[in-house]
Amino acid sequence: MYFMLDGSRVRVLEAESYGFSEMSIGDVINSKLHIRCGGNTALIPLVVQQESKKPCDIKSFLCRFRGKSVPIVS
Repeated sequence: MYFMLDGSRVRVLEAESYGFSEMSIGDVINSKLHIRCGGNTALIPLVVQQESKKPCDIKSFLCRFRGKSVPIVS
C-alpha cells in the first residue's frame, strides 16, 4: 500500500487499523497521518518508506516536516 505525498510515493510497510466513521475516504484525520479508509476504518501507518529513503517509523517521518507547510497527501 502507498500514498502520494507532495509528488513522491510513500510506501506503508507496517500499519494498524481502527474503527472510524467520520470524514471522507482518503482524508487525513490528524497530525499523526491517520488516514480514513472504506468500511468505517482508519489506517494508522507505523513504518513508512519514502522514495529513495530508508524505511522509518512514522514519528521520524513526520519530524522531517516539522516547521514546514503541510505537504499534499493523495
